Amino acid sequence: MKSGKVSAEDFYSSYGKTLHVLSDEYKGYLKDDETAAANHIYQKDGAKDGQAEIAIAGNLTLTEEGYTLGKYDETGDLSQMLSEQILSAMTGADALFLNQEFSISSKGAALSGKTSILHANAERMNILEALGADIVSLGNEHAAGYGQDALKENMELLKNAGMAYVGAGTDAADAAQPAYLIINGIKIGFTSASGMEDSYDMAAGDGKAGILEYTEAEQYTKVIQEAATKCDYLIVYDHEGKGDANGVESYQKEHAAAFLQAGADIVIGGHSDRLQGIEYIDGKPVVYSIGSVLTDGTSRYSAVLKLNITSEGLKEMSLVPGIQTEDMTEYLDSAETQKKMYDAVAALCPNASIDENGVVTEKK
Repeated sequence: MKSGKVSAEDFYSSYGKTLHVLSDEYKGYLKDDETAAANHIYQKDGAKDGQAEIAIAGNLTLTEEGYTLGKYDETGDLSQMLSEQILSAMTGADALFLNQEFSISSKGAALSGKTSILHANAERMNILEALGADIVSLGNEHAAGYGQDALKENMELLKNAGMAYVGAGTDAADAAQPAYLIINGIKIGFTSASGMEDSYDMAAGDGKAGILEYTEAEQYTKVIQEAATKCDYLIVYDHEGKGDANGVESYQKEHAAAFLQAGADIVIGGHSDRLQGIEYIDGKPVVYSIGSVLTDGTSRYSAVLKLNITSEGLKEMSLVPGIQTEDMTEYLDSAETQKKMYDAVAALCPNASIDENGVVTEKK
């Protein structure tokens, strides 16, 4: 206790839970797993007391037309798609959050006129399960690319596999619903939305399944403001920007600043399959694009972002370095190749530095 005031750390030290978690218990939200899930809350044990380690992977693309599934179908071995170190970074964290950049279902058909179709059959859920995904972002232009029936099935498949999802729903209210993870008594929130221009009417609506879209930042900030009041740390996913680009658009910066002001603790960007810069705004980080963990055969740097979160907020953020080559994402295991990647990303960062261990900090 400092200056007679009780800090978040003091409260957590006394009870082993934050005030948000105790409040959820008092309201009866956590009496059993079914009740918790009805309130979009999921509980997990963490590896280390007093903290939660979240792994965040970028775009994951699985399609029956080739891309990443060809080698997997030949071998049935995930390590032929993702190297053991990258897999370990994802499965070894307390929780994994990733962007599902494809639709997965046994029904539906490609939206009329949509030429970029990323779809996998329902049995491919075994891959998401093997990766250990806990929360999946569906707030992108491909998750709903096979129509409403396919999206509804996709969401049901995720539920049946014990995975939460954000960024899509059976109607507009459901699509705007955050999800929360409680790990070691710390409540972490997740939201997802797409700011991409949509010519195919994929937005959720009144009685219409779809994704959470915004054309004005205020549409998403309302979701963020509400979510921020219900958790200790809020991770906001924003799917926008230019595809296959390292550069950040001015509107990405404007939106990120608005989302942080609304209550986000970190903004994670997507859409571009490439890594983009990291910027701190008023002490909070924005990762403009975490790139893709597995997508087409283009050679590009990749990374898994790791967040170490305590009751007081973000303790450490780091990058696990990788590179995509053809249909494989490999870990960069030499000091030389790691430094080359870290330097390449750091060159894109206005006020962030990356050390030899991949730890990201704000330049003072």
